[in-house]
Amino acid sequence: MLMENILFILTDQWRADCTGYRNHPIVKTPNLDKLAKKSVDFENSFTVIYAHRPEVAY
Repeated sequence: MLMENILFILTDQWRADCTGYRNHPIVKTPNLDKLAKKSVDFENSFTVIYAHRPEVAY
């Protein structure tokens, strides 16, 4: 039986296009770039957790 590895990378306070493999002109993410070459990138995903909560207001 083949066992697949699943890795979810969840981040906060930055957009998904702020990675090197998504061709950001300034941000360099060499480790994520290596991982992305061997992985599946879900470009159209969302969460049910709302982002603008009073306890994290600036």
